[in-house]
Amino acid sequence: MKASSLFALPLSLLLSLSLIVPVTAGSSQSATSTYLPFDNQPVVNACPPPDVLTANGIVHFVLRVGSDASGGFHLTIEANPRGVTAIDTINNITYTGLGMGMIREYSAAGPFPTTFQEVDNFIFIAPSQNTIYLHDVLHVTVSATGQVTSAFTDVTFTCRP
Repeated sequence: MKASSLFALPLSLLLSLSLIVPVTAGSSQSATSTYLPFDNQPVVNACPPPDVLTANGIVHFVLRVGSDASGGFHLTIEANPRGVTAIDTINNITYTGLGMGMIREYSAAGPFPTTFQEVDNFIFIAPSQNTIYLHDVLHVTVSATGQVTSAFTDVTFTCRP
């Protein structure tokens, strides 16, 4: 099941805005800490019954970009859910979001532009219920000048017993 507005659009905007950090040879690493809040955000339940869940909580992102003296590009992204829940109000079920995502990318001097992608898997669990899996593929493009010019995600939800 494709995600609608829960992660795809907010995460794409978050990464696009947060990663536009110019990087030049020999520059020091810069870090950005960003929070993506979910406040009563609707999401379709991938598990039966197919009702709408309400997501709340925060996903904390730490983004680090930099270069080394030879012009190599370094990027690290960490994603951690904090108090993320998805509530099925019809059946009175609360799912807890768990997981962590991390990517570390290095490109030696000269190969700009560069692209890379990361795959993250997060789960929503509840007692005596099927598990909702969130599968996220993140794609980032860095220009010849070391600027992040594109960042987008493809998020899907599936149900597993």
